[in-house]
Parts: sequence; structure tokens; C-alpha cells
Amino acid sequence: MCEAPSPREIFCERRGNRHQGVGTALDDSTETRVGSSAVTKEEFERLTAEVLDDLPQAMGLDNVEVTLEDEYPPGVSQALALYRGVPLPARHANAAGYNLSAPDKIELYWRVFLAQYGPDVGVLRGEIRRVLLHEIAHHHGISDARLREIGAY
Repeated sequence: MCEAPSPREIFCERRGNRHQGVGTALDDSTETRVGSSAVTKEEFERLTAEVLDDLPQAMGLDNVEVTLEDEYPPGVSQALALYRGVPLPARHANAAGYNLSAPDKIELYWRVFLAQYGPDVGVLRGEIRRVLLHEIAHHHGISDARLREIGAY
């Protein structure tokens, strides 16, 4: 079972079929240079919000916050993102008391994306979408092994 998320500021809120923004962890530097181009945290935030807006509402993200973090946390290596929470199947199996829990969380490590994929907005948008879908699969209880099995890893 995944670790339950700790309470944090929620900065991605879905209203209707639009996300009202994606929040970012505070950092002194909001720009990352890749070659001669720079992508700001705000630009990455905008791309992430666009990708989230384009996802079908049926993805079930009503109680999931999406955050931008600078880098992956200690103990995690080579990660673009991380899902923290209780997958839906486990949640429904143990529904008593779950309504008092903090939202699940998908952390995107924006500087890692830029280091790996560069500043091309089209490439970044595609990779953000791919990674978000992967983490949303975990929210729905689909393991990495199953994603590999169905060719969606």
C-alpha cells in the first residue's frame, strides 16, 4: 500500500472541467536553463494545467492534488513523478474513516523533466501527459508490473 500523503497546501483544484491552476513548491529559483533556452516554473505550471484540463473528467481526480516540486525527495532516484496516497481499490475496501484523510498527491519534479527532455514545449507537454497518466494509473490501483504487462509503462 502507498504511504498516505501528509497534509499540504492544495494548489490544483478542479472546478467543472477546468483546473484552477497548479501550485508549486516554493523555491528561490523559478527558472531552469537547458542549453540556451529557459523554461520557467510558471511555464511548466501552465503546461501541466493544460494537460490536466485536457484529461477526461472520468479519470477520477476529484481528491488528488498535483504539485510541482523541484526534484525528487531523498531516497527516490531517477523519478519524474511520484504518486502518494491510497489507491482507489484499497480506499473503497477500507472506506470507514477515509473521508477524513488528506487528498492523494501526484508530485511532478519539474527540473528533472527539463533535464531529461529539454525546453521544447511540445515534448514537455507530451511527457507531462504520459507521466500524469502513469501516476493516475497508480491512483486507480494499477501497479508498475501491470502497466508493463499491458504495454503501458
